[in-house]
Amino acid sequence: MNPMTISDQRRRIERRCEIEKFCEAVESLPPKNRIIFRLYFRDGESLKSIGEVCGVCKGTITRRLQKIGKEIEEMLYGNGVAINACSPRAGRLHILKR
Repeated sequence: MNPMTISDQRRRIERRCEIEKFCEAVESLPPKNRIIFRLYFRDGESLKSIGEVCGVCKGTITRRLQKIGKEIEEMLYGNGVAINACSPRAGRLHILKR
C-alpha cells in the first residue's frame, strides 16, 4: 500500500475546504431556495414533484435552480471556488477551483 504523498494530502485538504465553503453557501440561501436546492440536488426529486410541493410549474423550478446556482457561484467566487454544471439540466454539482 502506497503512503499518501504530501501533494495528495494537500489536495485532499483543499478539497475538504472547498466543500465546507460550498456547504456554508448553501446554508446561507434563503429557506425557500435552500429547500428547492436540497430537494433537487440532494434528494433527487424531479422538477415536476418539486413544483407540485411548491405550488408552481416545472419551468419556475428550473429558473429558480438556475438563479440559485448563480447565487452560490457568486458567494464562492470571491473565495476562489466556482460551481460548474449547477443547473437542473446537468443534474449534479461539480466544485472546481477557478
